[in-house]
Amino acid sequence: MSRSLIWFRRSLRIDDLTAFRHPVEMGHHIACVVVRDSKYRSGDGSFASRTNLYDHAIGSLAADLESLGGKLLLLDGNPDVEILTFLAKNAITDIWFADEIEPDGIKRDAKVKAEAEQLGVRVHVCQDQYLFAPSTFVTGTGKPYSVFTPFKKRCLAQLPPRPTDAPTNIKWLDIDGQTVSASMQTDIDGHCAMNTPAAYEHFTRFCGRDIEHYDEMRNFPAVDGTSRLSAHLHLGVVSPRRLLHQALAIGGEGASTYVSELLWRDFYAQILFHRPDTTHACFQHQWDTLVWQDDAEHVSAWMEGRTGYPIVDAAMRQLNTTGWMHNRLRMIVASFLTKDLLIDWRIGEAYFRSHLLDGDLASNVGGWQWAASTGTDAQPWFRVFNPVSQGAKFDPDGAFVRTWLPELQNVPDKFIHAPWLMSYSEATWLDIKLGHDYPNPIVDHGVQRLKALEMFKKVTLTREPS
Repeated sequence: MSRSLIWFRRSLRIDDLTAFRHPVEMGHHIACVVVRDSKYRSGDGSFASRTNLYDHAIGSLAADLESLGGKLLLLDGNPDVEILTFLAKNAITDIWFADEIEPDGIKRDAKVKAEAEQLGVRVHVCQDQYLFAPSTFVTGTGKPYSVFTPFKKRCLAQLPPRPTDAPTNIKWLDIDGQTVSASMQTDIDGHCAMNTPAAYEHFTRFCGRDIEHYDEMRNFPAVDGTSRLSAHLHLGVVSPRRLLHQALAIGGEGASTYVSELLWRDFYAQILFHRPDTTHACFQHQWDTLVWQDDAEHVSAWMEGRTGYPIVDAAMRQLNTTGWMHNRLRMIVASFLTKDLLIDWRIGEAYFRSHLLDGDLASNVGGWQWAASTGTDAQPWFRVFNPVSQGAKFDPDGAFVRTWLPELQNVPDKFIHAPWLMSYSEATWLDIKLGHDYPNPIVDHGVQRLKALEMFKKVTLTREPS
């Protein structure tokens, strides 16, 4: 009798999950397990909110398994040690899990595979986290795609398989142990509940109401114009294949843009898989010689949302309060840190990754290197976002800024993104003391823009001819 263990990591669903469906269809008796990594559960650090979200997700997964007559076993500790011990103790013949693209995860899985095979356990690694395995598409030279458009064309020419429903005729292994308590929770901090049925219902409503206008409305942070499923994708509560095929079936410009966003996720995943060094080094190595500023006060002001630039500060306060930030704002604040404050992108990337509920390493590193002009398909180094004009363009009436900066509630629209332009009498009439109630800008954008251009130009001038 084949005794299969399904190890759930970041694919916390049973819908359209190859690692769950295959052993069931093969007639294996199965057990399901998650491992709560102890290194993320020490103290009350910045990972606390994401740990809470994970607990909700595994509780919902446990409920789905219970509805099929099964249970979700819970292990605590070092994942590779706990899993290998479980395999040996319970005479497991096969282990199934979704593939990993992060460097630490790849090392862990290689160790588990090698030691499991020494125990005589067959190891099955399935593609379930992304639309495609990260090694699926490479250029003619065998390298990862570094420009998004040709990568997108390759993907759309060879779509992933259509999603499959969860199997129901399951043979369960009867293994004693601590189990995850089933839970079906309500919405969490602006996100729909961290369970698969609720997420798909939410996406269906989004498709019927908003996806038609997604191409335009996704850029306005005060408007609920995005799917808000990034955390669900990160934890694998929803299948990216199901979202893709549902969007393709709708068609239109908005749905096409949504498909592109799903493919950007795969694009950055294949970059990280092929170039794990990009977590700490620039994708374009010539930019490793950039001389960044080392200003702790500026970094703190950026992190705490007190730079004096309202759109930047409102975005950072949204992140610090909710664990989420609108994608347009992620680009604005990343540009501000790297091109206005001239701070190393790695500092911003680490802060985002530790605070975002959807803190996906590949997408986070890719997005930050894009903003800093050091990565793949990056914005040109001479392009510097103006935080005032970006705010005026994407939050024209200041609705988003006023939500997160109540001290600017009464500032007129024409000054909401540059309150320092108000005269003393205008500020006094509004009962606002600039520099006290709200900070003055910590830097002059015009001056810093020229410094950024000079910083990048020095590297381009000192590069050796290729």
